[in-house]
Amino acid sequence: MDINDLFMEVGKGELKNRIKKEQKNREPFPEEFDVYEWPDPLTDPKTPSELPFELFPSWLADMVENLSDFLQAPTDLPTIFSLGVLATSVQGKFEVKVKPGFKVPVSLYVMLILKPGNRKSPAVSKLTAPIEEYQEEIQEHAEERKKKAEDRLEILEEKMKQKKKTLANLDKDADDFEGQKRSLQQKVDELREEIENFHVPAIPRLWASDITPQKLVEMLAEQPGNRLS
Repeated sequence: MDINDLFMEVGKGELKNRIKKEQKNREPFPEEFDVYEWPDPLTDPKTPSELPFELFPSWLADMVENLSDFLQAPTDLPTIFSLGVLATSVQGKFEVKVKPGFKVPVSLYVMLILKPGNRKSPAVSKLTAPIEEYQEEIQEHAEERKKKAEDRLEILEEKMKQKKKTLANLDKDADDFEGQKRSLQQKVDELREEIENFHVPAIPRLWASDITPQKLVEMLAEQPGNRLS
């Protein structure tokens, strides 16, 4: 139970009383512990060297250098983002065999921290443009498949609804009432199983931005292979 659950359960006044009680019963900090003493920074104050983008293949190194010049931004900016874009492009297509029996996906977790005004958004837009174009193409084809699947599912649900209605309205005085009932019930069960196992394909997404953790989990669950950049 967290503080919000406790607030809903006991109310504002009682919650205040419990907090005050806990504060009185709390043991004081040891004298040698200074709560206002901040730890030494973990980062080295020296300016780190730029990433060696020249080690990239010539076509990628040229793109990084040209984009850096065009945006008047540090070369680390397109270097980091280009690695993320390349990792997205090969997801599900390649694996790295570290040793016999141990394979890993070619995934990268990249992060670039810069102050506002350092051209992060233009760099992302330029580098992800091919992915956006390809994503739109596959989404267009997927939309048609999804609509057909949704139509098929709607037909199955309507069939089961009609079978249930027929089953409920059977004439109990009919000579073959039990046989008709078993036959209809079997068809209803078959339709229910088919509906439960029916899969409506999700619209594929290769990457997403400005997304909450909750929505990200939902999108990952929908995507084939649970992959998303």
